[in-house]
Amino acid sequence: VQVGQPVDVTFDAFPDRVFSGRVARINPMAEEAGDGVNYTTIIELDELAPDIRWGMTAFVDVDVGS
Repeated sequence: VQVGQPVDVTFDAFPDRVFSGRVARINPMAEEAGDGVNYTTIIELDELAPDIRWGMTAFVDVDVGS
């Protein structure tokens, strides 16, 4: 995953909508999580629906190419 890669984001609250955006920032410091590590990643959406709220569950698909 790299800064600038396109993403598609879906929210549990809006199952029929797909929001497009890009990877804006990746934290350089890893955080331990279970048996692995996580890198907090910031996603910027191209369009923000007024109904989206902090804490909503979202799924992010990152287009890493083939």
